[in-house]
Amino acid sequence: MGSEFEGYTEWLVEEVRDFADWRTRDAESFPEDLRILQSSVALRALAGQISELPADHPKIQQLWRLWFGFALPNGRRRKTRALDLIRVVSDELQQYGYDSADDGDLEPFLDSLVSGLEQLLGRSPSDTK
Repeated sequence: MGSEFEGYTEWLVEEVRDFADWRTRDAESFPEDLRILQSSVALRALAGQISELPADHPKIQQLWRLWFGFALPNGRRRKTRALDLIRVVSDELQQYGYDSADDGDLEPFLDSLVSGLEQLLGRSPSDTK
């Protein structure tokens, strides 16, 4: 399963970098709003932190299991549309570094992603560990 975790981590890093690039372009269009550039810098730092995580990091494994439906009770897999899953990640990234004072800390970001996916899937936090 290690390669799947690594693939998920690589995908997540790429998503974060794409959002950082988007924020950078947005900052050029709206230079008066310093929050946009702040978000871009925070997202780049976040991508670097995620890329440094080992594939067996517990939160990465938890996210992977939620993402691919392996954390469901009774071995059943929920048929959640991929776009809904991507929307959870996108929503987290759109907010990251924009208004929050604790941006730059990897663990709260991962916790928030786990929480968002659990909510989408109708799971309680203890069901996915």
